[in-house]
Amino acid sequence: MNRLPVADLLANAVAAHRRGDLAAAEAGYRELVAEDGRHFHALLGLGVIRMQGGRREEAAEFLRRAVDVDPNSADAHANLAQVLFQLNRTEPAGEVAARAIALDPDHANAHNVLGLVHLAEGRAAEARVAFTRAASLAPGFVDPHCNLAEAAGQEQRFDNALRHARQAVSMAPSRFETQIALGRALTRARHFKEAIGVFEAMLRQCPKSPDALVGLGTALVRAGHVETAIGLIEEALQSLPREYDLIVHLGDLLLARGDTAAALERYRQAEALHPDTAPAQTGLAMALALQGDLRGAFARFEWRLGAYGKNAFRVVPERRWQGEDIAGRTIVLYSEQGFGDTLQFVRYAPLVAERGARVVLEVPPALKDLFTGMAGVAEIVGTDQPLPGYDAQCPIMSLPAVFGTTLKTVPATVPYLNAPAARSAEWARALGPLDRPRIGVVWAGNTRHTHDHYRSIPLERMLPLFELSDARFVTLQKEKRPRDAALLSTRLEVLDLGARLNSFADTAAAIAQLDLVIAVDTSVAHLAGALGVPTWILLCLSPDWRWMDGGTDSPWYPTVRLFRQSRLGDWDSVVADVCAALAGWLERYPGGQLRSVSGT
Repeated sequence: MNRLPVADLLANAVAAHRRGDLAAAEAGYRELVAEDGRHFHALLGLGVIRMQGGRREEAAEFLRRAVDVDPNSADAHANLAQVLFQLNRTEPAGEVAARAIALDPDHANAHNVLGLVHLAEGRAAEARVAFTRAASLAPGFVDPHCNLAEAAGQEQRFDNALRHARQAVSMAPSRFETQIALGRALTRARHFKEAIGVFEAMLRQCPKSPDALVGLGTALVRAGHVETAIGLIEEALQSLPREYDLIVHLGDLLLARGDTAAALERYRQAEALHPDTAPAQTGLAMALALQGDLRGAFARFEWRLGAYGKNAFRVVPERRWQGEDIAGRTIVLYSEQGFGDTLQFVRYAPLVAERGARVVLEVPPALKDLFTGMAGVAEIVGTDQPLPGYDAQCPIMSLPAVFGTTLKTVPATVPYLNAPAARSAEWARALGPLDRPRIGVVWAGNTRHTHDHYRSIPLERMLPLFELSDARFVTLQKEKRPRDAALLSTRLEVLDLGARLNSFADTAAAIAQLDLVIAVDTSVAHLAGALGVPTWILLCLSPDWRWMDGGTDSPWYPTVRLFRQSRLGDWDSVVADVCAALAGWLERYPGGQLRSVSGT
């Protein structure tokens, strides 16, 4: 039997690939590779087929071989970057995508993959530029439009996210990726009913789609149907027992229900499948911290850093401090996540200074004035200012891991921050004589926070507090949602300080004039705790890891008392508990002397 010429074999394989006959295409490519193990187009084709079939490790191997054969192929580099990204190898994916763009600046898929890398690193604005470039280079290429929807969603530009998602659907209504983008955009925009409908329709077509299952689970949880979401994913795992994304998602859902032990079991199951990927490791970190295993939690929490990418921060990665001798050297401790995280973990700066280091803090400009004069800190630099010379660096949130922190060794001495004296005096004059105990209130956090829908409380559900006439309530709520602002304007007995708080130093000075702060889990709660002011924190059923499971006290803040939900979404009983405790507190109030002691 005569063999087809190599050119004909390749042409037939490519034709089969284009019409979707992957079996015939693979057979043709394999025949070519059997004859010539360095046949570039056959290796490239096999890599793409493996990627299309979800066999990503095999795809990466074929595509690496293709790149070795032709290191100047932008196509091979772009496809390799894509599969590396799918394997959660974000940093190498970005490097390979950048190489593809260097080879061909007009390679649409390379720009798209680079955008995905930026998005995974939390750089949505840069991702948007890359996706826009990809879409302009290939007007019929739908993927950048799906990804533009995701980038807009991460930036809280929900209308733009929906616009991009609907455009993607109009371009390719039958593609799963466009429907996923639409469902996610609808979920973020709080159009839960429509989002659930989109994902349910997808699952009728493909009942085992992990992306659709995770999307539906997320929409159900956001709509308040946690148990339904858990049942959905548990049922799916019966037929997809090794599906990593579903196992991690189930762990997340179980945490939302407050079942930390069951969540921990699922994260360990996912870890066993893929030990070197971040989602299971960071899930384990959260669950371990909730159970009080801080050493184990902080060690695993280091996995978060991989998502940022090599150039996410201004510091030199190779100068990372791991706890070695630092005496006589300058170290930059830099802020990496939210204000609350920085406020909580800046307590470690004096401990670094005690080891003989010259400590430089790099923090958002809003925190500079507050940290000025902090013990052990030689210099404070805003993220908008040049860095001085330094010998070592460490993220502030990695300091607990460096110090091997356990529940018994948490540095919990307060106050470790102090309100600026001049501003405190200004607030004392502005608030006037103390005729009743002053109580600060914060009921909502940043709407951009991933779990804001869990932790914030509508102001109307806090109103029973304000009925206690023996106290003077002041609000420390800087940003107010329209409905809350309208309601607050009718409560003349409440003093609203929000518009007058222009910095954290202002807020600290105002808090210094209060006897008690009552807040949900926000940066203000951390600030009050760091100042040593009695603080009551209202927590959802599944609180942030730092508040742990159960209990009314915190190892991080001695003057904090915790009030917890017993059922998901039930703030009324929490507020009732706070009102009862506050009534008793007011009876014991001795004319301001409670300011210096625990609020419990």
